[in-house]
Amino acid sequence: MNRWDVYWADVPFEDDPTQSKVRPVIIAKDSTVYVLTMRVTTHAPRDYDPYDYSLIEWQYANLSAPSVVRIRKLAKLPPEKILSHIGRLHPSDMLGIQTKMDEYKAARDRARR
Repeated sequence: MNRWDVYWADVPFEDDPTQSKVRPVIIAKDSTVYVLTMRVTTHAPRDYDPYDYSLIEWQYANLSAPSVVRIRKLAKLPPEKILSHIGRLHPSDMLGIQTKMDEYKAARDRARR
């Protein structure tokens, strides 16, 4: 697994971790203990969340529909929850997501001060 790869994963629901859904995720970081992922959805970007990112080249990543990355919805998953490879992000989407991640981190750091 490499950063920016897109995989199917069994992702637990936030409000009930005993339930889960197989959904696309983007690999943010792979370690031996867990895989840090960003959730992908076909729902529209949320008006109240400036850190949702609409994939421009979703077809390049082999996704079946226009998709949105929830930057704030990082999920630490055990490696066995990562199921199968879908594709890889287009470089323009990698840059767009990294920019949103940097903006989110900066805003979070400012709020902590």
